Amino acid sequence: LQILMPEEAASYSIANAPLGVPHYELHLRHRPHQRSSEQLLKMLREQGEIPLFLPMGQCHVEKLTLTKPVIFLCQGTGFAPAKAMIEHWLAQGEVPPITLGWLTRTKADYYLEALARHWEQHVPGFRYFPYTSEASELAISAAVLNEAAFNPSNVQIVLAGAFDRMRRFKEALVAQGIPSEHLWGDALERTPGAVKIWR
Repeated sequence: LQILMPEEAASYSIANAPLGVPHYELHLRHRPHQRSSEQLLKMLREQGEIPLFLPMGQCHVEKLTLTKPVIFLCQGTGFAPAKAMIEHWLAQGEVPPITLGWLTRTKADYYLEALARHWEQHVPGFRYFPYTSEASELAISAAVLNEAAFNPSNVQIVLAGAFDRMRRFKEALVAQGIPSEHLWGDALERTPGAVKIWR
């Protein structure tokens, strides 16, 4: 979805499955002096509501099939769309084999690691691997492919995180034999530098 700010439209992934709940869960990484999050918090304090535009993006659960295994390769709050899709499958009672690779700068940044560990313990076929985001795209993609041990010609990979880096992950994965048509992610759908502004 997009949130209309005074000067720009900020894009966020929805982090909860559409299970009849009348709210949208967003995961925001707030840093001091980060203009977009400061503007958002200011709007909420002063107006009490914000305009949303949705749905946006082309990467959603209906693009994936339950008959093939899925790898989620997420950076930071890129965990949000993975969470929404996994929750959807759990609610439907049908879950494909899943490997979740989550990249962060520090251990404290795994803000919902307890949930990922819970899935690993209680969801058949679910595996979770945390990675440091300091490693290279080639090293991380090779590690997650090795851990997942899925057939490269029969796997679906969702990339979620900083757009520039997710495009580099796409290049690394294709170089390791993953067909580009098996890769999904909003970062792969948008033209670099393009931002849609709603007025």
